[in-house]
Amino acid sequence: MTLTGEHLIGKKITHTETDTFHGYNPETGRPLPTGFFEATPQEVEEAVSLAQEAYPSYRKIPRIDRAAILD
Repeated sequence: MTLTGEHLIGKKITHTETDTFHGYNPETGRPLPTGFFEATPQEVEEAVSLAQEAYPSYRKIPRIDRAAILD
């Protein structure tokens, strides 16, 4: 997977804001190459709402299968 700095919210990739920030490599102190777009309050609200909606069914998935999803 290539990092683009965009948000994956539900099934869509978005970035409403144009402002970005960078993470830093803790070993070197240098900025990472990918800039990440700041999220708007609306994007955060949508992400939280979708997470709350998905949680009841997601929590029923066995832990080993949840780990596979994250891989």
